[in-house]
Amino acid sequence: MSEAKGCAQNDKCGCSSRQPQRERGQATVEFALVCLVILLFLIGTLDLGRGVFYYDVLANAARDGARYASLLDGSDWSLAGNSPGTYPSAAPYVGTTTIVGATTKHIAGLEPSQLQVVISTWPPEDSGLQVPVSVATQYVYQPVAGTLLGIGPITIRAQATMRVS
Repeated sequence: MSEAKGCAQNDKCGCSSRQPQRERGQATVEFALVCLVILLFLIGTLDLGRGVFYYDVLANAARDGARYASLLDGSDWSLAGNSPGTYPSAAPYVGTTTIVGATTKHIAGLEPSQLQVVISTWPPEDSGLQVPVSVATQYVYQPVAGTLLGIGPITIRAQATMRVS
């Protein structure tokens, strides 16, 4: 009978069915390196998606605040939360019928205490003209991948402008 060529010759040809000692962990090291890169890419993709979601929420919040401001009567501008200025935290206005309160109605996933609202117009002075009101929102976002890579927090801003009738 003829004998099969290759490793069936009981190591006479110099090949072995076992890997040499120095090559045993090579596959494990390669897997760890590739897995790390894939994991960072996945975390970065998820962080980018969260950042886009937060921007969308902020843009909608600014639009809701500007819409509410465009419907205010002249006497309502003197209330806290309606007067122009910077509100570093929207938390005290959650559930109120103010411009800042209107921005907090649909902020799913955002912490109201970290939401900054800026109202930048003055109320109309019975001139009969339509005056624009701008509502800007700002939120500080800390991505998970940023923590791993040493990148600091990212400030996300959105603004909406409408006319007060």
